[in-house]
Amino acid sequence: MKSALSALAVATGLALASVPALAQVFVNTIQQGSGNKSLVEQRESSDYAQVDVVQVGSNNRIGDPGTGASGIVQIATVARVHVRQEGSANVGNIVQDHTDRSDNNMFQTGQGNVAVFRQDNVNSSTLTLEQRGSANYTFINQKDIPTFSVGARQTGSDNRIVVQHYFSGYGGPEIDQVGRANKVLLEQSDAAYSFVRVEQAGNLNDAYVRQNGTTFTEDQSIVQRGERNVARADESGQVNGSTIVQTGNDNFASATSTLNASVSEIIQTGSYNRATAVQIGVLNWTTGNFSSITQTGNAFTASVLQNGSGNVSLVNQR
Repeated sequence: MKSALSALAVATGLALASVPALAQVFVNTIQQGSGNKSLVEQRESSDYAQVDVVQVGSNNRIGDPGTGASGIVQIATVARVHVRQEGSANVGNIVQDHTDRSDNNMFQTGQGNVAVFRQDNVNSSTLTLEQRGSANYTFINQKDIPTFSVGARQTGSDNRIVVQHYFSGYGGPEIDQVGRANKVLLEQSDAAYSFVRVEQAGNLNDAYVRQNGTTFTEDQSIVQRGERNVARADESGQVNGSTIVQTGNDNFASATSTLNASVSEIIQTGSYNRATAVQIGVLNWTTGNFSSITQTGNAFTASVLQNGSGNVSLVNQR
């Protein structure tokens, strides 16, 4: 039954995708039990190409049929994807290329979770991902997206999220992790007005944000709460903002800004704190950088280096 449904999903996807100018190119697949798999490809439709896939129980996957590959692939269309995987070895894979608008929603619960999104040349993109329980992992790669929005949530276990943005802006990720081996690595290159928020709650936290050639990312923020915290934020360009808040355990934090009019704030409460902020400006700007470090309780250390002119630095330890 399972394989019949998979075959039907592939056949339906390809058949519908080949019909030009329908009001809506629509694929709906439901799979229950055993080795579920699914593969849909849609190309060149001027109307909404929508895919809904629900997989309940067992070896879920999106994509494979005889390792024909990807998963849900949408090219040169207006794309909308809703995927729900419940129980077992979930995976999920979405590829979108040259789509006008894109609206994606993926929910995974229980066990193997993974989820991969790749988007290239998408005019406007909204992406929401929620993973609950077990070996979560998320990878998001977005290129040439003028406006985008990402929300990724993970709840329990080996969480990890990697996000890469190139030539994108006017929006940004918003990441939320709750428990266990958390980690977030986020990389943005040549992005503008692109905010970043990361929030982690318990266990082995980490979180790095690197930005290159970015401007006006004033809303960047990392919040960590208990255990092995780290957190780093790297920025380049001007008028960037960085706030790192760490509460409890082995904290360390670093924020680096390049060029002027950037703001860096680090707040650490409790445990082995340490904090560094490096800001480097250029002399032909009249607005300097601002740095503030507040450390409350335990092992303190703080270090600030600013170059250029008109800079302000505050350090408060108590």
